Amino acid sequence: MPIEKILDRTPLEIAALLEAQVYVERIPGVLKTGQESRMEFRYCDVQGGVRGGDMRLVPEFGLDGAVASVLVVTRDITERKRMEEALREREQRYRGIFDNVLDMLDMLDMLYLLEVTPDRHFRNLEVNPAFEKSAGISSAELVGKFIEETVPEETANIIIVQYRRCIEAGTAIDEEVSLDMPSGLRHYHSTLIPVRDDSGRIYRIVGISSDITERKRMEYDLKESQHLLRQLAARNETAREDERKHFTREIHDELGQHLLALRLGLSVMDLQFGATNASLHEKTQRLIEMVDTTIKVVRNVVASLRPAVLDMGIVSALEWLVGAYSERTGIQCELNVSEDEVPLDDARSTAIFRVVQETLTNIVRHAQANKVEITLERNETNYFLEVRDNGQGFDPSIRKEKSFGLVSIRERALMQGARLMYAACRGGRRFGCVSR
Repeated sequence: MPIEKILDRTPLEIAALLEAQVYVERIPGVLKTGQESRMEFRYCDVQGGVRGGDMRLVPEFGLDGAVASVLVVTRDITERKRMEEALREREQRYRGIFDNVLDMLDMLDMLYLLEVTPDRHFRNLEVNPAFEKSAGISSAELVGKFIEETVPEETANIIIVQYRRCIEAGTAIDEEVSLDMPSGLRHYHSTLIPVRDDSGRIYRIVGISSDITERKRMEYDLKESQHLLRQLAARNETAREDERKHFTREIHDELGQHLLALRLGLSVMDLQFGATNASLHEKTQRLIEMVDTTIKVVRNVVASLRPAVLDMGIVSALEWLVGAYSERTGIQCELNVSEDEVPLDDARSTAIFRVVQETLTNIVRHAQANKVEITLERNETNYFLEVRDNGQGFDPSIRKEKSFGLVSIRERALMQGARLMYAACRGGRRFGCVSR
């Protein structure tokens, strides 16, 4: 507007001022109190558009100390008002998401006590209903307060350390944390996202947390069930081995003695009457051969149930197994043991023997190998067992139906507190078991 259309006129005479009446009503207050007043107003530009302004009414004092006039300073804030309106619309748009998201959301204002020290405090700015429900704290008890004012000291310390790790990392972090909240012990999976200002300083943290308490409880119950099942399996395995020992002794002591007595009787009969009776001599020789074959069968049965050499220690048992395996299959099998005597109890010696036995059986059936290396050595405080072959290899993540060889090996290892590892190697496969 040309200046001549404004000078010597009252505010009410200037049509462009849309809040002129409010402006006029503010002036007497400034003249009377001598205190500055401030207001926002709207006005029309020459194109007919409505713009926003910020107005300061500043008292001017005369020589006598009384208010002589009012200085009005204005500035255009149209762009600022447009940005504020856009921010309000965006906030309303995201408010529905914030309040209804199933995960917990919280926004923290980080205040530095001293810039040069690592001491920081965190104050809640906003929390959503899911956070309130899980934590058992209302937003009224949280918003505007520091962390240590809202939860027990131990819980606050855990949370503060977590936020400081986010600041030190300078990027988003994912962590699982267990917290003693008013609602009880809760387990959370949290994603912490740092927010920086124009200067690059982290001044806020946005936290997105999932309450995984129920999942943790189910995992704990599953582990307990697995532990009980393994205990039951270990007890069954022990009972099975005891039965094998019992059957082995019975077969060896009872049936073995009877077969030996039968062979001696046949030999005596042949000596007494065979020389004069060719037909009897021929029959007794056939019977002696049948008894010898039966004795071999019995020995094989005893060895398959539980080799007697296992009572002499794991090294002797593995040496016997390697020799028998090479003789039976024609596959070259080597045993490398770092110690002459490995001081393992009967349960673990038996477990190692059965693991190697099962592994060698798998190699014969599936590997198409012609060489096997078995290593048993001390590895710091553990014993390390490795079985390696030069066969075609396999993918341990793919389990065939009705194939329980690897499952059996893994369960035997776990029952002894050992860890099982498989590794596919060039030209073959590698199986390892570490037992404490």
